[in-house]
Amino acid sequence: LGSAVLGETYNVGGIVTAICARGIVVTDNSGSLFVYSASFPYTDYAIGDQVSFTGTVGEYGTGLQFDGAAVEIVKWDNVAYTYPAPTTIDWASAVARSASERAHYTTMEGTLSISDKYYNVELGIENVQGSIYFATDEVKAKMANGQDLKLKGYFISVSGGKYANLIVTEVVAEGDEKPVEKVANIAEFIEKGLADESTIFEITGEVAVTYQNGQNLYVKDETGQILVYGS
Repeated sequence: LGSAVLGETYNVGGIVTAICARGIVVTDNSGSLFVYSASFPYTDYAIGDQVSFTGTVGEYGTGLQFDGAAVEIVKWDNVAYTYPAPTTIDWASAVARSASERAHYTTMEGTLSISDKYYNVELGIENVQGSIYFATDEVKAKMANGQDLKLKGYFISVSGGKYANLIVTEVVAEGDEKPVEKVANIAEFIEKGLADESTIFEITGEVAVTYQNGQNLYVKDETGQILVYGS
């Protein structure tokens, strides 16, 4: 997926990492692409579904995508998926881009403005707005008009020259952010982490990578070792 080219046809295998009312984002170890369909049965899918299909890469609003109406998606398993660290996007530059790109996992912060079926995010940037792209009922239930939100998800395309379309994977309202506590080493991380599942812990000491294979990353320091599972 990371090397997908406009107009080329691929036999694709990957994991469903985002869902909206118009399709899914499929991810492998090299990148992510949106699979679009105006009548997509999104309730049939869940994050972590392993899927495969053959499709041709098209584009919409400077975003590369597969035409989901033209492919038959096959599911064969569901696995746990851990999102990578989101990239930081300059939204003014993003909506002005001229070349079509793959989906980018990122964050978007601003005030939600709901008007009829449109869920827009006021970013405080002139002539630029965030747009929550065809949110599912589950995502809509987590948001309210006028809320200050921090969203995570996939930036997939641009509409009307000003709307950055985001498929949301996580909604955090202002004041709901999880606390972050710094710990010195792996042993302290394990001890505190097992006793407290609500806090995010940051290891400040140096660790060494001892093994890496796909989503498996093992690290160690003088106090212990641990598996870091991600993508």
